[in-house]
Amino acid sequence: MSRVTFVVGLPGSGKSKLGRRLAEERNLKFIDDPNVNDMPAIERGLQNGESFVIADPHLCRKVEQEYALQWAAKFGAEVEWVFFENDPEQARANVTARNDGRAVDDTIVLQSREYHIREGSVVLPVWRPKK
Repeated sequence: MSRVTFVVGLPGSGKSKLGRRLAEERNLKFIDDPNVNDMPAIERGLQNGESFVIADPHLCRKVEQEYALQWAAKFGAEVEWVFFENDPEQARANVTARNDGRAVDDTIVLQSREYHIREGSVVLPVWRPKK
């Protein structure tokens, strides 16, 4: 049976880092912030019994989570949710520290207002750089 592990958090929370690690540990495919162009390959994989770790900041919103559940159900995939805490200050600090030119401050503010952690999910603290 296919499985999708959704890793959810604000920009800068550590989704990509955790997603890569989980995919490597579990021998799964990793998709970082998927877009419409990624979907056909993911859907073919699910139809063929493959499993994925998908890191997606848009899944902070309850409506997007419901859509993701319906989408996964079409392929009979089990779903696991891993959330980072809703910590916009640390997320913003992480984005600032990585200094890659991405302007996501408005996104962090908007997503933190609608942040919904599903009951029964794994919840992790936002990633913090080692001192």
